[in-house]
Amino acid sequence: MYSLMEAMAGNGYIVVIADYLGFGESDTMIHPYYDKQSTSHSVVNMILATKELLNDEQVKAKSSGKYFLMGYSQGGWATLTTLQECEQGYSTEINVSAASCGAGAYDLMAMSDHVLALQTFPGPLYLPYFVYSKIEAGDMSGPLTQYFKEPYASRIPGLFDGSHGNDDVNAQLNDTIAKLVTDEMINSFSTGNDFASLRTLLAANSAEAWNCNAVIRFYHGTADRNVPPNQSDIMYNRFISLGVNQAKVTLLPMEGLTHETGLIPWGISTINWFNQIK
Repeated sequence: MYSLMEAMAGNGYIVVIADYLGFGESDTMIHPYYDKQSTSHSVVNMILATKELLNDEQVKAKSSGKYFLMGYSQGGWATLTTLQECEQGYSTEINVSAASCGAGAYDLMAMSDHVLALQTFPGPLYLPYFVYSKIEAGDMSGPLTQYFKEPYASRIPGLFDGSHGNDDVNAQLNDTIAKLVTDEMINSFSTGNDFASLRTLLAANSAEAWNCNAVIRFYHGTADRNVPPNQSDIMYNRFISLGVNQAKVTLLPMEGLTHETGLIPWGISTINWFNQIK
C-alpha cells in the first residue's frame, strides 16, 4: 500500500496521507469509525496544512494547484465524502480535479442489511467497530449485549484499544453471524425500536450523490466478499439518476478480484488515470 504512495510521489505528486482521529497520537480515544464529518474534516485540514507548509521557502516542492483524491475500502468512502465537503461544504478552496474511490462501503444501511443476512462474513470486525465507536462517542446508548452475543460483547472494548490489527480482532470474534450478533438484531434490525439510533447513524454517515464538479471513478472487485460490489453500483446509479453526465462518473468493475487482490490494480490504474489528467 505504501509502495503505491511512493509511486505517486515518484510521478511528481505531493502526497498527503491524513491520520484519522483515534489513530496515531490520539491514543486516548477510539477512532470514530465511518464518521463522515470527522473523517472528511481530517483529510481537508491535512490538505490545508500542507498548502501552508508549501509556503515555507525551505520547502522546495511546490503545488501546481491541482488536487486529486484516492482511497480504498474505508478510504474509498472517505474519498467520496471528502470530495463532497470540498465542493459543497467545509472548504471550497480545494478544487479537486479527480477522485478515485476503491471498494468503499457507501450505503451503510444496505451494507448492514447485507451482512446480517449472511451466514458467514469474512470481516466480522466492521459492525462491532462501528457500534462500539458510536457508544464511546456518546452517539448511542445501551450495552453491547444489545447487539452482540457473549463472549464477544465483553471482548469488544479490549479488541479496539489500539493494540490490535484487523486480523487479531477478527480472530477474537466470530465470522458466523448468528453466533456473533444477537437474535433480536438479526430479526428486527430494520424495524425494531432498540436499533433506531443505530439505523439513524448508519444513514447519517452514508455517502451521498450530488451534481459533482470533479470526475469520479468507482472501482470494485467483482469477487469482493468484504464489501459487496453492489455498494459501488448503488453510488454510481445514484449519481446517474441525478442527471450527472456519464463522462464525469465511471464505474469500473475489476473482474475476479477480491477486497485484498483489488488493492494494487486499483492503485496502479488510479496513478495512470491521474497522470492522464495531470
